[in-house]
Amino acid sequence: MAQTRSIDCQIEVKSSADSFFHDQNSPDAKDINLRRLGKFEKMRMKQTELCVTPKGEGSLVKWTVEYEKQNDDVPKPVKYRDFYTNRSKDVDAYLLNNA
Repeated sequence: MAQTRSIDCQIEVKSSADSFFHDQNSPDAKDINLRRLGKFEKMRMKQTELCVTPKGEGSLVKWTVEYEKQNDDVPKPVKYRDFYTNRSKDVDAYLLNNA
């Protein structure tokens, strides 16, 4: 029986919460996220939530990914955490270099 679980990652960035959030909610950003993650055979991504809050001169970015596992033997999808952590670092660098 399929089970719904979640995994999250948190990262501090130097960009403002406003600029980071707006960049990640553009249609282009959503398309890139879906294409790069691809499809997993024994699990299905159900929902991704982005929360960006101001912290000092930068922001705290938290991604939560809800996924469905086919059974308990399927390992946690750490690729999701790695992907969103790296994506956040890349976006932060881009925003800082193009401000």
